[in-house]
Amino acid sequence: MKVRVYRSVLGFGFVNVLDYPMENWLELAQTALQKLWGADVSATIKDSINTEGRNRVYRLAITNAPVSSLILKASVGNQENPYQVGDIRPRSAYARFCNEWAGCQMLSSVSMGAKAYAGSAEHGFFLMQDLGKGVSLADKLNSNNPQEARNALLLYAKSLGQLHAATQNQEAQWNQIRSRIGAPKAPSQLEQWATQTNQFIGICQRYGIAIPEQFAFEMNTILVALEHPKEYLVFTPTDCCPDNHLLQEDGLLFFDCEGATMRHALLDAAYLLVPFPSCWCVGQIPEHLSRELIAAYRQEFFGGSDFEDQLTLAVAYWTIQTLTWKWAGDWEKQDYPWGLVSFRQRHLYRLENLLARENLELVLPSLYQVARELHNTLQVQWADLEPMPLYPAFKSVSMLEG
Repeated sequence: MKVRVYRSVLGFGFVNVLDYPMENWLELAQTALQKLWGADVSATIKDSINTEGRNRVYRLAITNAPVSSLILKASVGNQENPYQVGDIRPRSAYARFCNEWAGCQMLSSVSMGAKAYAGSAEHGFFLMQDLGKGVSLADKLNSNNPQEARNALLLYAKSLGQLHAATQNQEAQWNQIRSRIGAPKAPSQLEQWATQTNQFIGICQRYGIAIPEQFAFEMNTILVALEHPKEYLVFTPTDCCPDNHLLQEDGLLFFDCEGATMRHALLDAAYLLVPFPSCWCVGQIPEHLSRELIAAYRQEFFGGSDFEDQLTLAVAYWTIQTLTWKWAGDWEKQDYPWGLVSFRQRHLYRLENLLARENLELVLPSLYQVARELHNTLQVQWADLEPMPLYPAFKSVSMLEG
């Protein structure tokens, strides 16, 4: 197999894997498996799961080995951001790969994800356990069965708490796993916070909302709490969306670890309230059910006496950050659909959920004032905007009053 090595303008040497045919991936996989299980191992491509975008995913049939099927996942990037060994810029193809491979190993160590068998940082691929096809929380939320959707949400919350409890303060193990695959230390995911808060301030000022003097201090309070999580430091896949796992009878098997890291646990728990800030699958969760979800989470990961304050800081973080996202277009000028609802529907609903935090005015009084004014202003300007709808599963009934 001939491989051409390039030199990028960033100075990194890299193998051009973007145009690899599937035969190349198959040959690389078989070689890796033969080193692991012997020369008699063979592999064939059984199913091409994803052949476009920044990743390639194949289901392989394996013979003369302890397993009969594996998943090959390769990070190829794109023309603007190709896979380059050593490129640890946030969201680079190489950084995503390192997170994914290491994250898979971290999850399997606590029996909450697929086992990773072999891989190659040079070529940007690894081989993991085939979990098969299954059902996710997103499937349940988009069904017409409210009881099953409720049960799935509670199982999700419980499993998230179990994952956090099992990996609490396990940063040394995480670093060891990354070191074994040659992954450098990942940059902080909070390094853009100053830029994002300034962007949020700009949004508010464009709507004529004054920024109190204490606002900057409160934004720094959020940053310090998230950068120094103390007993809240846990492992997370980070993109804990309703479709990034498989539901099991007694819990979840998580996957999609491209952003995997150690960080503040309640950035994940806040997904139950915001909800799901990084996901296409967003709808309204009945209020009493949101309280049940946090209670289910705390049965597994209780947190400290400051749990509610820390949770409010996490909800505030996601609300501010997502308001600055304009990758689909400028929502201030025009609304854009994404998944089940639009960006403007998301923004109003998240501001409402932030303002619903009973301790917000006490913990972040300046943000409480600003968020209330911004919500009221947007609500008037977007008078014809449909409110956030319930998830489809909860639309047919007023929902199992709690």
